[in-house]
Formats: sequence, structure tokens, C-alpha cells
Amino acid sequence: MKWSGLLLWLSLLSDVFAAHGRLETLDGKKFQGQIRIAESGCVIANAVEEYVREVALTNVVEISFEPRRSFVPFSHPIFAANHPEELPAPWQTEQVGSGAVSGNAQSQAGVFTIKRYGADSQSEGNSRQFVYQSLDGDCEIVARVISIQKKDAQAIAGLMIRESLKPGARQVMVGLTGKRGGLFQWQEAAGEYPSEKLDPAMTVWYWLKLKRRENTFSGYQSRNGRDWGLIQTVDVPMNDKVFLGLVLNTRDEVRLTSAMFDNVRSGEFLVDKALVPKVEMRGGSVIAGHVVSADEHAVHFSENTALASVPTANVSRIVYRWLTPKMEEIVRGGRTGVLLVNGDFVEGGFMGIAKGRVKLSSILFGIRSFDVYDEVSAVILRKKTLGPFHYEIETWDKTFLRVDSIQPGMGEIIIRDAMLGNVRIPTEEISYLTRRK
Repeated sequence: MKWSGLLLWLSLLSDVFAAHGRLETLDGKKFQGQIRIAESGCVIANAVEEYVREVALTNVVEISFEPRRSFVPFSHPIFAANHPEELPAPWQTEQVGSGAVSGNAQSQAGVFTIKRYGADSQSEGNSRQFVYQSLDGDCEIVARVISIQKKDAQAIAGLMIRESLKPGARQVMVGLTGKRGGLFQWQEAAGEYPSEKLDPAMTVWYWLKLKRRENTFSGYQSRNGRDWGLIQTVDVPMNDKVFLGLVLNTRDEVRLTSAMFDNVRSGEFLVDKALVPKVEMRGGSVIAGHVVSADEHAVHFSENTALASVPTANVSRIVYRWLTPKMEEIVRGGRTGVLLVNGDFVEGGFMGIAKGRVKLSSILFGIRSFDVYDEVSAVILRKKTLGPFHYEIETWDKTFLRVDSIQPGMGEIIIRDAMLGNVRIPTEEISYLTRRK
């Protein structure tokens, strides 16, 4: 190998723009090694076979990259687990109701532990240890219950939204009991005896979700944190400001009762990280990524998506869940509307997506909105109109692009396409690139 080639190869080893992969040219030549995409084209360096090659991007038929290894810093989970911490801000804890001995709450390595003694009569004198924060207006909270002491069959560990910290205040709760399964509990007026709905199939390690939209409250359960089932929806009038959080109810005054929660998230609305929608373009491209918002002009994605946004006029549909053959048949015609999880199709004009809800203007029902993570399988905007394309590009996040033309940039591919516009894709995000023969 010549010194110039050796120096180039050594530079590629440490080049942040280079990645290991395979390249095939139009005349059938195949190369393997460190590949860098630069403004002049592609540079391939192979240390074993001692060669460096430069190939114009116009002469490339296919490039496939290997995934990069990520550095994982060394940690000490045992050490961390033995050092419980105070509750992280903005979380606080307080006893709500009667009880001879106050409880406590701690957080360590993302796990919340609540302990307390108490007496629970499900009335003014109830005893609850509440780990809470305050929020105004719409809000929701998600957590998984990973442990609940079963010595007290009446103990309840779960999620709660309540109007105040006073005993007997209006409240809604979804939780797991010591021995009776799961329940959804609500109290429509201060001081009233709460109503409840039981679900004996629910057990420890279930995920729970509690959501407020205006004065409508919904409780959900899931075995895996991805597929959610609605337990109950109720209307309970509450002030704009509410308190939401983790709760442990107990009636055993002698023995300490405890419960543990993990994967705790709360906020005005929560993106379901396990559910990644696919935005299907009219020309056949598919962008995988969380939709932050959408209006008549553009669909906007979260920061870690291959594209920042795409024109709404070029979007065919936004698919949140796998569609059965029957569902595909319903939406094949391209009528604008929303396909719900239960299979119903609500036809109407698309008004936008904001804060996890899609809004439609329907002739029959007026303006309606649906929760994209709990109620929607797909948002249909228009029929696909597949046209010619010259390149296919797949990224590591499962985005699949069919584009008119590409050109090389420094450590990136620059896409020029009528449907997508001008898009820059860094080399490290590309898993596969092929030219249509």
C-alpha cells in the first residue's frame, strides 16, 4: 500500500463520518471496508486487502452499512441500589387521611418505594401515602407496579389524580390490590363513598395509566407497556389545578405495608415511546418517528427522527398500529378520516395533531378529537399515488425512502425529491442504500 493510501486508511479508522460496510458498483465490482461519503463520492479503505478506492456516487448500485457499536459506561447498580435517595423534584410525599404513624417514600435508580401503616375505611378516615406533584389542566401519569406487600389483602398501590390533599376530596384512582386484582375507583363529590370497578385478572408487574382530558378521566392497564386496554372512563368535575401521583392505601395498623413502582412518567401529555408511528408518503416512502404535531402545512417529527418534517399535502396516512387485512380494506379507498382501534372508521376533514390528539371536522358529528396512542390505529389523509423513483434508502430507525435523486455531502447523503423536498441524512443513520436498476 502506498503511503498516501495508508494515511487515508488510518484517517478513515478514526473518522466520525466513516462506517464499516459493503459497496457494489454499476459494473459489478464489490468492496468491503471503512466507507466514507464525501462531497467527491465514496471512499472505501480495506486494511486486510490493503486497498483504498474512490467511487463516484453515480457509479454506486448498493451500499449496506453495519451498525455501529455504542459505548456503554461502566456502572455500579448494586452500589446505587444500596443508597436510596430523597424524592426527585418536583415529587413530594404526604399522608392523606388518618393514621397513627406517618409513612415515607424514597426513590433509587428510577424505582419509587412507598411504605406506611394505616387504616382504610374508603371514607373520610382513609389512610393513604401519596407521592405527588401538581399540574394544571390536562395531565396523565404512567407507572408499572413491580411489588405490593400481600399481607394486607385490602392494600391498594396505584395512580391517583385528586382535587386537593384534604381527606374526602374528589379523586380518581387506578391500581392493584393485595389479593383482589386491579381496580378503577372514582369519587364524584367531596366526602362521598367512592365507586369502583374491579378487574381480577390484573396482577403485579402490570403497567397502569391514568389520564385527564378536561373533566374526563380514563384508566388503562397493560401487560407490556405497549398494548393498552381501557378499564373505565368517568366524568368527575375538578378544579383546573389537581394533584397526581403514586398512592398506597392500607388498613393494617400493625404491620408495615409497602409498594414499589418503576417506569414512572407524568406530564401534560406523554408520548408512548413503545409505539412508533409510520408516516406513509404518497410516493411510497415511509418515515418512522414520533409525530410531535401536524397541521395543513406540515407533519413535524421528534428530534431523533431521520427527517424534521414533511409536507402534509404529500402524506398518504399516519399508521399508529399494525392494520389487519380487514382494516386495510376499509382504508384502501383513501377517504379522509380516522380508523379507530375497534375497527370503526370516522370520516372527516383532517384539522391537525397536537398534544397526542388528532382533530377532525365531521359533517355528521362536528369537530371531534381522538387520542392517537389509545384510540387510533391510523389517520388517513389521501390515496397513494406511486410514481417513478431512482434510489431506495433505509435508516436504522426503519425509515424507508424512495427518492428521485441523491448527491454526496461531507458525511451525509443529500436527498432531492418532489415529495420529501431537500433532506440531509447523516451517514451513521443509513443502514442501506440501493439504486434502482
